[in-house]
Amino acid sequence: MKKSDLVMSKIIEILGSDIAVGWIVPIILFVLSSDKMMKKYKQRKKIKTYKSKVNKNIFKEYCENKKVQKAVSFGDQNAIKGEMVLEAGNRTLKAQVDMKNSPNNNEKRDFVMLYLQYLSNVDLSGAYLNDYKIEFEIKASDSIKAIQLEIKNNNMDKLVDEFIKTSNIFEKYSLKMKNYCTENLWENIKEICFTVFAEEEYITETKGTFEIKNFQLVNKES
Repeated sequence: MKKSDLVMSKIIEILGSDIAVGWIVPIILFVLSSDKMMKKYKQRKKIKTYKSKVNKNIFKEYCENKKVQKAVSFGDQNAIKGEMVLEAGNRTLKAQVDMKNSPNNNEKRDFVMLYLQYLSNVDLSGAYLNDYKIEFEIKASDSIKAIQLEIKNNNMDKLVDEFIKTSNIFEKYSLKMKNYCTENLWENIKEICFTVFAEEEYITETKGTFEIKNFQLVNKES
């Protein structure tokens, strides 16, 4: 008999013995139950964190020590400019878009983007468990018809990938977190992106502007 078979035979013999029933099996059950208890404890802690704080202003908290980032697919770094402006105590993201140097080819989807990037991933699973919504107000110049809202985790998976129509007056959007993905995917948020693609669905002229304010997590009861 092979050595591995002998070892397996011995394990089976022990697990079927009075010794196993007396103390090995209870230890295994205790470890398994402890793991479940720890998961429940962590979940309750997440729920409690967001119950004590009705609204979470994403823009305000981000701007305490970080700057808005930008990305351009076609190399012209002046194709988009953006900044957070403090207005009446709230942060408003203001963007200027200039697509004049976009190559306008069909090989790929050219775009310009402003985004919030977190060096340490942000855990929003507690907000998910408490049925929070992502709310914000947006307006744009007549030439910009829509933006794409993307929220990504540390694996660059898109948890939210939403087409947001715009107009020249502020309009409010409310997106329920539980409509998009499961709890564990909200544990490591890396980026929140605001993208304009070089397509007529998004922009009809070379230049345009858009503004976003009151970007926050809102409790279902507020």
